[in-house]
Formats: sequence, C-alpha cells, structure tokens
Amino acid sequence: MFIFSATQVRVHTDSGIIEGVTDNKGFFTIPRQPVKKIELLFELCPERFSSFTITNSNHTYFEFRFEPWITEVYFNNVILKPTKDGLEGGHPLLQGQQYKYQKLE
Repeated sequence: MFIFSATQVRVHTDSGIIEGVTDNKGFFTIPRQPVKKIELLFELCPERFSSFTITNSNHTYFEFRFEPWITEVYFNNVILKPTKDGLEGGHPLLQGQQYKYQKLE
C-alpha cells in the first residue's frame, strides 16, 4: 500500500544520521544502536513534520502511527456548491473562480 511507503525517516545516532523511507508495510529498520532523535516526514502532508528526542538510549524499538486526521486540510472563505458529479467553486491556492471537484471511487 503506497501510504505506508510515503514516510521519510531520519534517525540521529552517535555515529551520524541515517536516512531512508519506510517500506510498503511501513517499516524502517536500522542496525541496533543507541538513538538520539527520530524525525518523520509524511510525504502526503510535508507541513506536518514530527521530531522525537529519545531520552533513554537503551530503547531500540520504536513504533509510530499517524492519526487519521493528518491529511485533513481546512480553508477559510472557499465557497463550493454541490453539483451532480461533486462540487464546484474556487480553489484556495489557484487563480480562477470555477474548479470542479469529483470524488474518486
């Protein structure tokens, strides 16, 4: 599933920084070693960067999960009208007044 492999990982250790991407099951594995900090970037929402400082270097297994609301976006002053096929109206970032939004099935 694509969503599991859409996370960039950066692990700070005593010997340097290890970077990579989670696999298709959402796993990222490194050799066992003390960890100082873990940083996660969910590529579908890059503005929501997460950083975790590890205070106990004896811990070597970490598990993270994204809350379902991480991909929710809110806009002010965007007016959309229902249509037969979805919604129609402005776009918060693009110029122009009429855009059509259709739900994927």
